[in-house]
Amino acid sequence: MLQIGDVGLSFTEQKSQLAIWAVMNMPILMSSDLRKLLLPENNLTLALLTNKRILALNQDVSACNLFIIIILILTRCVLLDRSCT
Repeated sequence: MLQIGDVGLSFTEQKSQLAIWAVMNMPILMSSDLRKLLLPENNLTLALLTNKRILALNQDVSACNLFIIIILILTRCVLLDRSCT
């Protein structure tokens, strides 16, 4: 479930969470009150949630495959005690 909106996350934290959600090809489940997203102080959050590029990435099956490959590479680096740079 996305913790985006009125739950106290910074905008950077919201962007990070949405980016991870987008590449995992998961359905969006929000925990915030949708009525509050229409308030002026939530303009950035609303823009983030309705960003066409992020939504398109979520609908792209190859993005999920890329996410799995990245996780496998990072896991291998950790297991082999190597730097991933």
